[in-house]
Amino acid sequence: MNIVQANTISPAIRKLLSFATSDKKVQQEYEKYILLSNRTLYSVEFEGEIAGCIGIEQISLSSFSRRLPPLKIAR
Repeated sequence: MNIVQANTISPAIRKLLSFATSDKKVQQEYEKYILLSNRTLYSVEFEGEIAGCIGIEQISLSSFSRRLPPLKIAR
């Protein structure tokens, strides 16, 4: 699993995020993961390609929330 930190959203991540939110909100949600310290976006690769992603939001010191659906294949 890798932390996604690129300033520019990749096509694979864009497609995966569109499963969790509307196409209009993908860029806005991605920017939150890049800019906010309580959110982290992770990607999973399979055979050298991004195959899934999951976002985690830290709500408090002991509470976390999964922000995206389970991994989905972007092909």
